[in-house]
Amino acid sequence: MPKLICIFGLASLALATFPGGMRAQEAAAPGQTQTTQGNTSDALLSQSEQTTNNSAGDLYSYSDGRSFVLPSINLTTQLRSDSSGLGNDSLRAQTYVLGRLALRRVSARSEFMLDYVGGGRISTVGDGTSSAIHALELSRTISGRRTSLWLLAAGSYLSEASFGFNGFAGLDNSYHSGALNRVLAGTSAYLRDVTPDQTILTARVPRLSGTLGTRVEYKLSPRSSWTVAGSYGALRLSSPGYVSSGNVQVRTSYDYQVTRKNTVAVIYRFAAFRFAGLDQSVDEHAVWLSLARRMSSQWRLQIAAGPNVELFRARLSGPASLFGWGVNGSLTYQLQRTALRFSYDRGLTGGSGVLAGARTNQFQARVERTFTRRWQGSVAAAYARNEGLTQTVPGIDRASFQTWYGTAGLSRHLGTGSNLYVGYGVRSQRSYGALPSFATHEISLGFSWGFRSIALQ
Repeated sequence: MPKLICIFGLASLALATFPGGMRAQEAAAPGQTQTTQGNTSDALLSQSEQTTNNSAGDLYSYSDGRSFVLPSINLTTQLRSDSSGLGNDSLRAQTYVLGRLALRRVSARSEFMLDYVGGGRISTVGDGTSSAIHALELSRTISGRRTSLWLLAAGSYLSEASFGFNGFAGLDNSYHSGALNRVLAGTSAYLRDVTPDQTILTARVPRLSGTLGTRVEYKLSPRSSWTVAGSYGALRLSSPGYVSSGNVQVRTSYDYQVTRKNTVAVIYRFAAFRFAGLDQSVDEHAVWLSLARRMSSQWRLQIAAGPNVELFRARLSGPASLFGWGVNGSLTYQLQRTALRFSYDRGLTGGSGVLAGARTNQFQARVERTFTRRWQGSVAAAYARNEGLTQTVPGIDRASFQTWYGTAGLSRHLGTGSNLYVGYGVRSQRSYGALPSFATHEISLGFSWGFRSIALQ
């Protein structure tokens, strides 16, 4: 874990000091993100950010798209109920005290963004469940006439799995930058691929997740481009009995804009999964075809699918190689006051710290609605199924986990970034041949103070 922290710190320093050698694109308009037209490999990334409502609480509405620093403080009180198949039911009150710092710096050559949240959870019953919370994302974009470079460093420190984690609900309702959600919930398809998976719920165990990534895009013509991307992700759990893992991914794609509304791409991806203390490892080679279609001014569709080959080293049982299929896709709908997003992914993951690799199917849905200038609501749900690999997990034929969560929230904007909100969240998991089943319910009430943005020269 110290090595992971050291690598992450060096990457953060490099992002902050990297010299811009190419001209930057024009700054994005308030509430929008710079994207490259016609790149279906990043279609989900741009669409997920565009589904955010530009309400009074939007991150960019404070700065008019310019360089700024924006701090805020959040206080949330929760009533939490835990129940399990073992009969260990509990009811407790807990409080989240969090601070958030968002920074955006735009120059003539590049754009730098930082989004950090830090604080902790305080249990009011003194049962030892109090814990620290940290989440950080740094990104730097440097763009030239034909070439674009994107650098990313992201990480989080939590005491439980990030899938359906409700501790950041108040910050999400106060304003939305997209960056934090990508770290924690993986709403971006690209980051969901490279960020270590955490869709299996466990007991409270401190965990550190980190991701380093880079992407270079070269425009071959007004309609075509070539992209190369690489990343490293690691998940480290501090308690014995869990599986710490790391994964390296390299991908390249050729994108071609067929018409104004349709873009196709051919994608090759290599992924290598390694597990701490285990000889077993998994490599994957995949070739996908992708289609991004703008069906109307409100509806957008993206889908990618293709064959993959899985190669196992030092396997415990089963064949040394397997042939299969992978797929991911999204459907988004955007109006002035309503945003909908649906996504589905199927592929290999690192096993969420519980399994040494897993085949994961994941579905997510989110609806946001701005009722008035001051009132906003959202509903979200997700389902994940993880199946263990017989080649890497001893003594099982097929250990599997079915996990889902649902959230609903309502917030009222009080002025200059301050919000009052109420929310409800539920998480449930059923497992076969592994951990016991359980469910968690949370009712949240909180307040967020958003300070005025500080303009940077």
